Amino acid sequence: MPGPASPAPDAPPAAAAATPTGCQQPDAPAELTQAVVAGTRIDGCFEPERSDDAYRFTVTGTGTQRVTMAIAGPAGDLSASFDLHDGKGGRITKSRATTNSQQPSATLAFTAEPGAVVTLVASASQAASPPRPYSVVISSAPDGDLDEPNDEPAQARPVSPGVRLEAFLTSRVSQATGKVIKDVDHYRLQISRAGELRVVAAGIAGARPRLQLLSASGKRLGGTESQGVAGEAVTLVRSVKPGDYVLAVEDTSIAGNPSELRSYHFTATTP
Repeated sequence: MPGPASPAPDAPPAAAAATPTGCQQPDAPAELTQAVVAGTRIDGCFEPERSDDAYRFTVTGTGTQRVTMAIAGPAGDLSASFDLHDGKGGRITKSRATTNSQQPSATLAFTAEPGAVVTLVASASQAASPPRPYSVVISSAPDGDLDEPNDEPAQARPVSPGVRLEAFLTSRVSQATGKVIKDVDHYRLQISRAGELRVVAAGIAGARPRLQLLSASGKRLGGTESQGVAGEAVTLVRSVKPGDYVLAVEDTSIAGNPSELRSYHFTATTP
């Protein structure tokens, strides 16, 4: 019986036509991680008998950057996970995005200083047959929190009594160590006369704000901590004397996780 007709001379080979974009990339184990920069697109592919793909990227720009990774997972019923690792190869707590047939896309976002090195590791739940392409678009922009940097008491910005202030809490990746640093915001309160100081803070659903009142030098004052319940407002009330104080705001629901960003707002009423 005669075989199938040969393709026309200018027709592409069947194998080449069936190979998804990105599947020609060599495997990228941790010691041979492919280097990319924020602002680029990664086209990868899960294949049979292949290990995880790892991509090392360096944060660029001026000042603290907010990095976002928009992930389009493999098509079909193949589940995948995308994990972040710090500059020393340790997995960053809870920094995982997953995709599957019900949720084919996901996003990871965090803040970091220019020069910080982070590794994205893509893993499939099982062998991919046929090969399944995926893509990750990395973008970065200056951090939109205009109050930063205010991570130390010495950097606290003055706030006006009775004025609602909105800001963000997130974790960031240290350029020097590659480790995740938890964000704590500091604000300076100037008290002109003795009386009651009242601070009311609230965040988005899931946030657990904690308020601490510090001295002007950053020393914690006894009995001045107030812990909130997830998703609810928290109030700090304290009798104060004239002088300068520092208010520290922290979200205790963020455990060193740069993929989480929590907005909050607070109002301070002074005597």
